[in-house]
Amino acid sequence: MRTGFVRQRRVTPADALRKSLPAAERWLPGRDDLPMPPGSLGGPAAVATLADIVAHGMPPGTRTLLTAFGVRVGARRLNDAAMCLQELGLSHAASIAQGQERILGSLQYPLLHGDDQTAATRLRRLGPTHAQPGSALGNAR
Repeated sequence: MRTGFVRQRRVTPADALRKSLPAAERWLPGRDDLPMPPGSLGGPAAVATLADIVAHGMPPGTRTLLTAFGVRVGARRLNDAAMCLQELGLSHAASIAQGQERILGSLQYPLLHGDDQTAATRLRRLGPTHAQPGSALGNAR
């Protein structure tokens, strides 16, 4: 846990969010400067691989991880991002994040009810949207 924070200066929430945008823009396409185990995937490749796993039958533990954690936290983070982007007046980037949040959130029901083909189809719609927020951020500056 991180503790012992010390305030160095006062920053408004909007200024803090705006200052975080360049780092977010660098993170969105993926990072190749971090040590990752061989075979690790991120971005659209990870979503496409997950779609294949879902379509061909996933282990029960994977289904539980997705329904109890992954889909929920992912949709929540995308919703939070959309709200922050909207607050900064970045409507296009916010609408992209909202669209991603809806697609991701729409996985919950089919995953819970074993409709893996619907879930896989939705994952395949989500993957190509991965680069869109970064492009929107870059175009907004």
